[in-house]
Formats: sequence, C-alpha cells, structure tokens
Amino acid sequence: MVNKFPRINFIGNKEKLAKIICDNIPPNTLTFFDAFSGGGSVGFEAKKRGFKVITNDIMKINYLISHALIENSKVILESEDLEILFSGKPVEGYMFKNYRNRLFFPEECMELDQYRRNVDKLKNKYKKSLALILLRRAMIRKMPYSRFNLGWNKITQLRDEEYSYRKYKRKRSYHNLEIKRHILDNLSLYNNAIFDNGEKNRALNKNVFEAIEKVNADAIYLDPPYTGTMNNYFDFYSLLDEFIKNRKSKPFKDNFIDKKRPYFFLINFFPN
Repeated sequence: MVNKFPRINFIGNKEKLAKIICDNIPPNTLTFFDAFSGGGSVGFEAKKRGFKVITNDIMKINYLISHALIENSKVILESEDLEILFSGKPVEGYMFKNYRNRLFFPEECMELDQYRRNVDKLKNKYKKSLALILLRRAMIRKMPYSRFNLGWNKITQLRDEEYSYRKYKRKRSYHNLEIKRHILDNLSLYNNAIFDNGEKNRALNKNVFEAIEKVNADAIYLDPPYTGTMNNYFDFYSLLDEFIKNRKSKPFKDNFIDKKRPYFFLINFFPN
C-alpha cells in the first residue's frame, strides 16, 4: 500500500513542495525536525523516507495532525470507534453557546458538540487525535475559503448553492453536507495514511523556542509564518483549538507576521 498524505486543507501548506524539500535534506541525516509543522505534509514525507521525524507546532490542532499521522504508527479508527463517536444526540455545548449563527448553523454546532464529547470516550490517544482531525476536516469543508474569520453574512451567502453557482459557476454543495458525512467520506483516506516507518517519531505542542531547546536532530526545517503576509494562522484556525479545548484561545506570544518586527525570527533563531 502507498501511504498517501490525506486531504488536510491548510493555508500555506507545502504538500506540493514536500518531495522537493525532502530531496534536499542533507546526507547522513537520521533525525529530521520540522519546527513549524502546520498541516504536516513535510513531516509526513520525511516519515515516508524513513527518517526519525520530530514535529512541533504551537497550535493544538496542528499538533494533533502530526500526532495522528506521524507519531502514530498503527492505530486506526474502526467501526466500534465510530459507534462511540456518533452515539447519543446533539447537545448544546461550547460551539452552540459561542458560535451558532456566527460560524455554523445551530444544528451543526450541536452536532459538533455531540461528537466532541464522544471523542473523550475513545480509549486510545491516537484514536482521539484521528477523530479530532477528521472533525477538523469536516469543519474546514463546511467553511467557505477554509478559514474561520469570515462574518456570518458572508458565510451564509457563500453557502447558498444557487448564489455560488451564479457567482462562481460551482454550487459548492460540500459546504452543506452533514458533518458525519464528511467524516465518513474521509475516514479511509486518514486510516490508510497510518504506517510504521520503523522509527519512534514524535509530535510536540510547544512554543518553537522551547521546542528547539529540547530536540536533538541532524536537520531542522524552519518554515515560520511569513512577515507581512495575510496568513494569520491564529485568526484562521484558533477556532479549531477552541473546539478541542472548550475554551477561548489566547493570541500567540511570538507573532512572526508582525510587520513592526520584520527581523524577529532571524534575531531569535540566529542571535550571533
């Protein structure tokens, strides 16, 4: 079986460049450290090539992607896990209280709250991570432009299939598929991405400056957010961390995209 990287949808991802990046890993490298792992495509490609891979990302959801697909070597979601995940009835939880008619319709928020509670009933940490990143995939697919910083009026407009067809010649009906349907449609892609490369790979969820002090690696791949670009990952994806933690997220302490500090990354990584 060819272990293919599943569909993640991450703005700024390097999936199309991952092979080129890994082609340039220095010879004799045994341990590869991806310090800003994001959507995980580079670390996944390095794992496929047999390196011991260590990943890090400050966002919990990005850590879970690497935890499920890179650190995990054999655990998949099976039918009994899905029975647990889909059990019970929709509930009025965190998403309903905070994001109904803001990012999702009320019934969608209740469905998300139901599944989030059920994730905690799964017995294995990798099963929990897999379930959460499948929920992430469903939430991303339901969101126009795959980011969570749009206003509700714009979201409802773009989720109107007739409007979308008139405007873009595409109905984008996937925005209106049930969350459960999205999970089931992507399950085999995610399960088939799990494999053992013979190494003890590891995923970290730390500030990059803390992580870099703890990791011993032969090669470090640094791909921070770019200064002055529109890619504000906190604005785009912090909702996913909130969903996982059931609480508001605090903005990053180290903001690499701040135009007022264009050399912050270089000064802190290469102080001499």
